[in-house]
Amino acid sequence: MTHHLLAIFWFAGVFLLLMLGMMGVLGADMDYLANQYSSKILIPPDYVTFTPPPVGQIYKDPVFGTEIMTITDNHGVVGFNGERANFSPDDKYFFIGVKPKPGAANQVWLFNGRTGQFIKSVPIEQHDNVRWSYDPQTLVYVKGDQIRGYNIEIDQERVIAEFPEPLGDSRGRVCGGDGHDFDDNGEWILLNYGERCTRMFAYNIRTGEKCPEMTFPREKADIDYATITPSGKYILVVFRRGPRVENGGYVGFYLFDRQWNLVRQLSPHPGHVDMGYFNGTQECIIAKIGSVQAEWRERWELKIRDRYAVIFSSGEVVKLLNRGTIYGQVSAVRGSNRRYAYWALETDNYDPAKRWDKYKGEILEIPLDGSLKVRRLLHHRCRLSEDVPHTFGDQPEMWINHAGDRLFFRSNMCMKKGTNGQRYGHNLFFVQIPPRSPQSAPGEALNHE
Repeated sequence: MTHHLLAIFWFAGVFLLLMLGMMGVLGADMDYLANQYSSKILIPPDYVTFTPPPVGQIYKDPVFGTEIMTITDNHGVVGFNGERANFSPDDKYFFIGVKPKPGAANQVWLFNGRTGQFIKSVPIEQHDNVRWSYDPQTLVYVKGDQIRGYNIEIDQERVIAEFPEPLGDSRGRVCGGDGHDFDDNGEWILLNYGERCTRMFAYNIRTGEKCPEMTFPREKADIDYATITPSGKYILVVFRRGPRVENGGYVGFYLFDRQWNLVRQLSPHPGHVDMGYFNGTQECIIAKIGSVQAEWRERWELKIRDRYAVIFSSGEVVKLLNRGTIYGQVSAVRGSNRRYAYWALETDNYDPAKRWDKYKGEILEIPLDGSLKVRRLLHHRCRLSEDVPHTFGDQPEMWINHAGDRLFFRSNMCMKKGTNGQRYGHNLFFVQIPPRSPQSAPGEALNHE
């Protein structure tokens, strides 16, 4: 009888320990879920001292619970300062520019888009103007007076189109470089002859159709960059602020058709922008509100640093995010992901003990429906290498795939204060994005202020 009682007590003890363990796991998962939809200020622990695991290993974000894999460790991932669709159209591949070691030429590295594993280096010289075409095996880039394609599966280069003059600038960047991609079908692209944004024209690489050229008068236009929109029907031009505006010039985001007929000014606030489909159907820009044009801002009930969408067909403005940090990189895969945009928000100092704000240093998943039901995915831990408010070399950048379930991001989290994080500081990291639970799908906002 004693042995039976001891056995019962032993099994009961084991069962209790298992239950307590499960409760601990469930409790941690509930904490992660609460943090993901919280509106609180959440500071990443061990911000200065944290070191990610070796290549191929995974760590869990201690605040939000997202699993993150280290992909490179050579501190050489190059940023684009733009919004790119670096995944192939079928999400099978991902590419990025990498400096293999200090002093070496930049290279194009190819990765498995599903697992994050490195595949090979692709022998393309200009790493910063590479794009995927409608063929999911072919990378496209400008070189001189040609558009070239490189098939990454058979390692073969070919000339897609030739032009009477060199395209873009000396590095092959066209129409300003930032944010420049094909339409969602991988056919229409915006090109130009000469430096910056002179003599711009839409071109279809599948059919060879060329649309009219356009050069905006210098006394009325200071163009940051221009690009084709996800549908391929329109051209978006980003005009900087400046003295030319006082002479009746352009400022902000302007939408034209492929014949350069003005559709409308979308917003008077220039800056980083991507495009998507509001509610999955209405083509739109996704951008951050600035400090100018207070009357326009107040009309749409926006505050400085809010993120918002402008619908092409109507000009309607919809708030997407309350009060993010000043700087940030946005990625919506050129509208192929019709549900969410993803935003990497910067920090503005090295030490969180000095100051920290809601969403600072995070990658966010923002529904394109105006519900404000933002999901906080992770702290990217990318930081400034010097005590300055912003540098292009230190900024976080991330790239979402078309399915919305895989994400790469770069971060200089390994760098120490005072080192040259601007040039050699960033490694690449990979995330398999877990699906939202039914109760946290876009709809009524949880973290609406």
